[in-house]
Amino acid sequence: MTKKIRICFIGIFLLMAAGISSCKHEQPKLEILDTIGSDFTLTDQNGKAFNLKDVRGKVVLMFFGYTNCPDVCPITLAKFGAAYQKLGSSADEVKTIFVSVDGQRDTPEKLKKYLSYFKYNPIGLTGTPDEISKVVKSFKVLFVKRLTGNSNGYLFDHSTATFLIDKEGRVRHLFGQTDRPETIANVINVLLKSN
Repeated sequence: MTKKIRICFIGIFLLMAAGISSCKHEQPKLEILDTIGSDFTLTDQNGKAFNLKDVRGKVVLMFFGYTNCPDVCPITLAKFGAAYQKLGSSADEVKTIFVSVDGQRDTPEKLKKYLSYFKYNPIGLTGTPDEISKVVKSFKVLFVKRLTGNSNGYLFDHSTATFLIDKEGRVRHLFGQTDRPETIANVINVLLKSN
């Protein structure tokens, strides 16, 4: 290897190393997203009225889905479980809310059975189509019913964002489907430290 080629390789290596070291995770900016969300009342998995105000003083992960969802919903809820483990004792300051967009099928009893598989005790919420529609509009969630022609009858194509809500009930961050449990736990910790 000539000296010129060796210097070129060393230069490329140093540039790559500098790029790797500068790729540290930046702290997320947790601005108040005041155009998204508001208080609401729906029915929980125990058949009782639940208002978003009932979890003031907790950080909330809120996700919209439905119990017949074949993939995104169970994967997301399982991911939250992994994030709770990474939070350790801070997990006591966090609550998860699963809002069903399928009020026709997702009764409180069905939600209770479905959510019992997730050991961090998420709150499941359902309601009439009108009640759910108001909450969905407030949080700018999209969902479309799609007929399947099989025994399920229909599925929903729906938004997959998770809303991070602070202890005062304000939306502060949106998680996407590609966010890993480590990322979710890190952002929650940043929010907990800022309160």
